[in-house]
Order: sequence, then C-alpha cells, then structure tokens
Amino acid sequence: MQMNPIQHSLEINGVQLSYFEWLGTSEKVVLLCHATGFHARCWDAVIRYLPPDVRVLALEHRGHGRSEKCGPYAWQQFGDDLLEFINVLDLQRVIGVGHSMGGFTSLYAASFNLQRFEQLLLLDPVIMSSDFYVDQTSANRYRNVEDHPISRRVNHWGSAQAMFEKFAARYPFSLWREDVLQDYCQHGLEQIATKARSGDGFQLCCPPRVEAAIYMANAGFNPHLLFDKLKLPVTVLRAETKPENSTQLDFSKSPTWPALANHLPNAHDIYLPFLSHFLPMQDPFLIATHINQMIV
Repeated sequence: MQMNPIQHSLEINGVQLSYFEWLGTSEKVVLLCHATGFHARCWDAVIRYLPPDVRVLALEHRGHGRSEKCGPYAWQQFGDDLLEFINVLDLQRVIGVGHSMGGFTSLYAASFNLQRFEQLLLLDPVIMSSDFYVDQTSANRYRNVEDHPISRRVNHWGSAQAMFEKFAARYPFSLWREDVLQDYCQHGLEQIATKARSGDGFQLCCPPRVEAAIYMANAGFNPHLLFDKLKLPVTVLRAETKPENSTQLDFSKSPTWPALANHLPNAHDIYLPFLSHFLPMQDPFLIATHINQMIV
C-alpha cells in the first residue's frame, strides 16, 4: 500500500472535518474511524499491510487531528457527522473499521445507511450493556470537564520526539508497537503561534479538555436502539475484559460489553485477552489481516 495519503477538508454539519485518502482502484472502500483522543494517521501501520489497489479513507472526528475544534462532542453527533460524511462523498461498498469510539460511530452510521456498507469490523467498540445507558451514574461522576483527570493531560510539548521519548516507557503506551507510537506523536501535535514560556511550541491536536468532554458524553445515546437494524456482517474484536465493577481509570482493559455480538443480528465475537484495548496500536498486522479477509 502506498503511504503518501492525500489530505482533504470538508464541511460536515457546519464543521470543517479533515480526512486522509489512500487512492486505489478497488470498488470497495475501507473507512477507518479512530478512537477518542487519536487521529487518522494512527492507522498508518495497519494500512501498510493492505493491498495496493484498495481505496482507504480515514476520517478525523471533530475536535481531533486537523479537524475543527468545535462541539458538541456528544457521541451521537460524531455518528451523525460520519453518516453525513459518507453521504456527501457518496461512498458505496464500505468496509467500516472503527476503534473504540470509532466503533460506536461506525455502528451508528451503518445502522442508518445499510445499503452503503458491506461489513463492519469493530475494534473493542465502547458499547456497554443496556444498563449503562439507563443508569448514567458512572458516566457522570465528574461534575464538569475540569474535574476529569484527562483534562489534566500534558498539552504542550517541545517536539514530537520529546513526546515519544516520554510515552515510550509509560504504560499503556509501552505496549504499542514503536512505529505506531511514532505516528501518534508525529501527527498528533500542531504548532502553536506563540511559544509557551517553557519553549514548548507544540500542543496536542485533540486538546485535553475536548478529550475529557468526549469521555463524559459516552452514555448520552443508547446504541442498543440500533441493534435490530444492523443486519450486515459484523466482527467484534475484544481485548482483555475490564474487571466487573472496576472504577479504576485503566484504558488498557476492554470496556466493551462481552455479549455485544450475541445481540447483533449477524455478528461474531473474537476475544483477544493477550491484547489491550489499543488493538491496532499493538498488532496492526492482525487488524489488517481481518480487513483483508473482508475485501477479497
């Protein structure tokens, strides 16, 4: 697969969204949707294992990457953005691949536009049991964005290399493949016009307060309402399950409801307890293998 994507910008629902395109001659389109706090170029390592003729699109959700930092950051809004993105580009024969929140948005968009999709590959989608969406106590335990620990992430950096060196030894980033972490750092920073006093001239493309707001909104829409509509083939990959009733903020464990695939019309579940929630960051070859099986 050629590794020089074309960057595009498109107004969707009043917000400028960035996306990257890897050109190909295949009629099928692989549509990649990233997780909360990430960006489109986190998929680069996966894309390297795809055939050279496949067309790949990787969207950057609002608030992320090079897309406009403009709310609302409700998960239903991300789903509506993806749905409109697909319609505006008139995409057909879509293989939807979504990681974490991107799995939620892929399921959402496909549910409302089945005729455009062929299959879904959901990589540890953050979809909980129905009880979670009824009782939102755990989702709303922080009163405002500033109280959420994610809002206190280090935002300013001297360089992408400095960020890489800091994260390489820090769990769970230490679980990632090195080239994926390099991509995350290199493409996850933007230069700021005025350097901070410390000389740190770069900041995260997904501001910590935006990322925190997204986590706080993950119970705002119940995806179970869409399950009966989703009649196309779905593969769910799940990482090591998060302990039941755990309140620890551990992003390495899977938050996905283990019974998800059983409640979708045409889905199967693959449990990967040897991997963390960061499936495409740890094993991009495995993810590409599943995609390649869908595009034959």
